[in-house]
Amino acid sequence: MHPTDPHKVQTTATERTNIYFPDLGDFDTAGAVQINYIKTLPHDLALVTAGTLGYYRGLGAMSRAVGAGDLLAAAEYVHADGPWTGPDNYNKGNLVLSYSQGNIDNGFSFTGMYMNDAFHATNQIPLRAVREGLICLYCPFDPTDGGSSERYSFSGKYAATTDAGQLFANAYLIGYQLQLFNNFDGFVTFPPPIGDQFMQQDRRKIYGGNISYMIPSNLFGFDAKNTFGFQTRTDDIHIDLAETTGRVVRFTERDDHVIEASAGVYIENRVQWADKFRTMTGLREDLYYGSDESTLQANSGTITQAITSPKGNLIFGPWQNTEHYLSVGQGFHSNDLRGTLTNVDALATEINFQQGNPTIVTQGKTPLLTKATGYEVGVRAEPLPDLKLEGAVFVLNLNSEATFSGDEAVTTPGRPSQRKGIELTASYKPYPWLRLDGDFAATHARFANGDDGAADTEPGHPGNYIPGAANMIATASATVEKFGPWFGALRFRYFGRRPLIEDNSVSSKPTTLVDLRIGYKISEQARLWLDILNLFNNTGAHQIDYFYPSQLASETTPAYDIHFKPVEPISARFTLSITF
Repeated sequence: MHPTDPHKVQTTATERTNIYFPDLGDFDTAGAVQINYIKTLPHDLALVTAGTLGYYRGLGAMSRAVGAGDLLAAAEYVHADGPWTGPDNYNKGNLVLSYSQGNIDNGFSFTGMYMNDAFHATNQIPLRAVREGLICLYCPFDPTDGGSSERYSFSGKYAATTDAGQLFANAYLIGYQLQLFNNFDGFVTFPPPIGDQFMQQDRRKIYGGNISYMIPSNLFGFDAKNTFGFQTRTDDIHIDLAETTGRVVRFTERDDHVIEASAGVYIENRVQWADKFRTMTGLREDLYYGSDESTLQANSGTITQAITSPKGNLIFGPWQNTEHYLSVGQGFHSNDLRGTLTNVDALATEINFQQGNPTIVTQGKTPLLTKATGYEVGVRAEPLPDLKLEGAVFVLNLNSEATFSGDEAVTTPGRPSQRKGIELTASYKPYPWLRLDGDFAATHARFANGDDGAADTEPGHPGNYIPGAANMIATASATVEKFGPWFGALRFRYFGRRPLIEDNSVSSKPTTLVDLRIGYKISEQARLWLDILNLFNNTGAHQIDYFYPSQLASETTPAYDIHFKPVEPISARFTLSITF
C-alpha cells in the first residue's frame, strides 16, 4: 500500500461492520468493503511507472458514448521482482470492459473482467537460519516455491426507483484457478533431498445473484422503509493437494470435488421515530448445502445447515453535528467444507501406508458455520466544517476462532474467542490544499474459555492469547492537493506486537512503515510523481511472523522457531500520467 493514486478507475469503497446489517452475510462478521467502479472517464488516461526492485507498470483507460450508454475499457500490466535473491518475476495482466446506462438509482450495467498472473515466491524463513548465516535475509527456504492464478468474471446490475419503491438486482459468474507450491517447514515430514513442498490447486466456478426491494411505508404514523432481499451463491470447486519436490508431484494427498451452495433471505426495517431518533432492525436466515466427492470415501459426504442472524441499531441525534449509536447483532462465517466432512487425516494415513503401516489416522470434524455476536457503542461528529471524528467501543464474540497454521497453510477452527477494543478515526482539512487523516484501533483478543488441551494449543504452551492478533494498529497521513502545481502525501503505518503462541511467550516485534509521495503537475494533461516506499529503510520489520517447528537440511530433528518474511527495503517508483 502507498499514498493514494491520483488516477484511479476504482472510485468508491464503503466500509461497514456488517454484523449489524442484514444485507451481507458470510465473511462480513468484522467488516466488509463494497467497491463501485466509475462508468465514464472525463478524459482518456495513460500511465507508466518504473522503479527500483524491478517494478514496472502500465495502465490505459478510456470511455466512449455508445448508443444511450457508455462503454469503458481499461488494461493494466505489472511486473515486480522485489529484493529477493530469487526474483519474484511477478507478471500480472488486468482487463476491464463495461457498458452502462442511467445512474445508480435507475439504470443498468454489464461488466467483464480478466486477470492472469504468475510468480516465484520467497516465503517465510526460520529466524535461526538467518542468525546463523545459513540463509540471507532475502533468500528463499525453497527456491522452487511460487504459483500462478487466473480469474475472469461477468456481472450485471440493474436498479429502478419509483415512488412505490426501489429495486436493486445483480448477477455474476466467476471462473478462477490457482496453483501454489509452498514449503514452509523444510524437512520435518520428508528428509533431504525430498523436502516438504506441497502443491495446492484450486479450480472453481462461482455463480450468484442478489435482489432486494425497498418499500416506503408508514408505521404508527412514522416514516419507515422496509427492504426485502434474497441472495444466493454456488461454488463448484475442484481442489487438489499433493506432495511435491521442486514442483514435481510425488503423490496426491487429496483430490476433492466440492459443491457449496447457499441461499439467504433478509428483511430490514428503518423507522424515523423522532427528529433525533431512528432505528434500523433486521433479520437474516441463511441455508447452506455442501457435498464433497473425495479420493477417500471416508471423507466424502453431504451436509446441510441453517443459521439465523438478528440485527439491531439505535441512532440518536444529530445534536450539534454529533450522532450517537448503539448496535447489537449476530452474524457468521463459513469454514472449509472439507473439514466438516473429513474423518481421515489423508497425509498421515498415506505416510503410514508408504512405511508399510496400514493404520488409518482419524481426524476431528469442524463446524460448517460459526456464529458471531457483536456489541458496539459509537459516536460520529463534525464539530467543525472540515473536521470529522468517529469513535467506537466494541465487543465481538466468536463461537470458534479460526487460526492459521503457518507450516501447513491451512486455517483451522478452534476455541471460542472474544475481542474487545476501541476504534478512532479523524479527518481534518485545515487548509484547502491539506488534508490530515488518522485511524487507531486497540484490541484485547483472547480465547474465551480456559485452555482445555485443544488442538490449536502447542504442547507445553497452554494459554488464551490468539496467535497473530495485533494489540494495536494505527495509520496517519498528510495529503497535499493543488498546492500550486505540487501535490503529495506522507503516510505512516503501525502494526503492534502480535502473540505467536497461546501463552504469549513468543511474540512478533511491532512493524512501522512510512511512505512518501511528491508530485508535480506539468500541465492540465500531464503529471509526474515519485513514490518512496519504506522511506526510512526499516529492514528489521516483518511482513508476517509465525511460530512452528521446521527442520533445516543440516538438522536431524525439527526445532520450534519464529518464521518471518521481511518487509521490502526502501524503493522508489517514478510515474508519468497523461490524459488526452
